[in-house]
Amino acid sequence: MSAFVIVHGVPKDNDKLKAYSQAAAPTFAAFGGEIVGKGKPEILTGTHSDTLVAVIAFPDANSARGWYASPDYQALIAKRDDAMACTFILCG
Repeated sequence: MSAFVIVHGVPKDNDKLKAYSQAAAPTFAAFGGEIVGKGKPEILTGTHSDTLVAVIAFPDANSARGWYASPDYQALIAKRDDAMACTFILCG
């Protein structure tokens, strides 16, 4: 069953966010992941204070967990945290 990592975030530094995003994107491929949605959320009901959302699709939850725990992605965490305040959610 497909799994999705849903990222909710608020940028701290747009230049750092761009650099982080460019570095993170290639780390998905080894785990069958790809970004399937990214941008400013449109709130259909309720409230949401984050200004960006990204959805990364993986073949299954173990692949998503493997990507997140991978040394290549873990090496980017400090850059991510400098670039944005965020929450990562695994669904599926």
